[in-house]
Amino acid sequence: MEPKIYLLFLVSILVFLVDVLNLITIAPITIIFMTIILILFKFVMGTTVL
Repeated sequence: MEPKIYLLFLVSILVFLVDVLNLITIAPITIIFMTIILILFKFVMGTTVL
């Protein structure tokens, strides 16, 4: 299984978890999850952001 496909699969799971959290409550945790997802996407694309 390709590493990038595996990472995208994990990202999709994180997005699902964020949706569940949004259904329960809107909390700073959601912002943290979104930040992690953005970092993962940039890591998958091979972009380095400081």
